[in-house]
Amino acid sequence: MRVRVATQGVRFVVVQDPAAKTDREGRQRVDGRTGALLWQLALVPIGDEYMREAITVTVDSELTAAPGEFVEVENLVASTWETEGRWGVAFRAARIVPGKAVKPVPSGASSSSAASPSAA
Repeated sequence: MRVRVATQGVRFVVVQDPAAKTDREGRQRVDGRTGALLWQLALVPIGDEYMREAITVTVDSELTAAPGEFVEVENLVASTWETEGRWGVAFRAARIVPGKAVKPVPSGASSSSAASPSAA
């Protein structure tokens, strides 16, 4: 079964260096449709009440993100798998890109906004 995972409004932080996705013999896996080499990245979603654990996401392009960096995940799909009595959920994304910078709140913003209602 394949299910698209909604990622709007969810930030992801990288928790492990990107790595080649390998088979049991240590060879890097290849996408069966495109022939592209597969890479994986461990991420923790932030801002979602349902996804709270680290997930490993596979993509078909080499990643440059480092632990601690925020990224955006595009077209995330969860797929169930079963082999030799084991089962689980695999995550695949069309792309993982650097997260947009979040502007810090100016230090005086909270005091000036608190003063505005009393001045009105």
